Amino acid sequence: MDSFFMSMYAPILRREVFLVCFDRRHRVALVSVGPAVEPGSMTLPMVRKGERESYKAAAGRISVGRIPAAALRPANLVGRVEASLPIPAGRGRRREARIFMAHLDREAPQFPSGGCGESILWVAHTEVAQAVASLGIPDLDALIEGYVDGWIPDGWITLGP
Repeated sequence: MDSFFMSMYAPILRREVFLVCFDRRHRVALVSVGPAVEPGSMTLPMVRKGERESYKAAAGRISVGRIPAAALRPANLVGRVEASLPIPAGRGRRREARIFMAHLDREAPQFPSGGCGESILWVAHTEVAQAVASLGIPDLDALIEGYVDGWIPDGWITLGP
């Protein structure tokens, strides 16, 4: 009997990890992608996941300006954005993402992060999804609202259409 073995490469994905960092008043930290804080240039703190790294380990590398990840208290809710269907050639790369929640237990700082080109802007949790709409994270507003209001239970939740 002949046997046939076919090997396939893993799909090429951009694996991203985002952090929704809350202060005591449920404001969320956004960081600037440029040298100045300007509307439309803000994003959630994020890192790319390493090839052999877990999403949780990658989340542990995220800092919010000068606030290191070790200074944040992680929450037990993780949003998952699954990879979309294959994208036709030349139209970008597929991605999957994880959105971790964390809390800053002391008063939120209002300083630039010095040296790394990011500044922190604290916005009301109800305004985050609109401020970072360019990230294309489906249902981000519902995830944040459900977490703050307590109607999404701890654990993993898949976001998407």
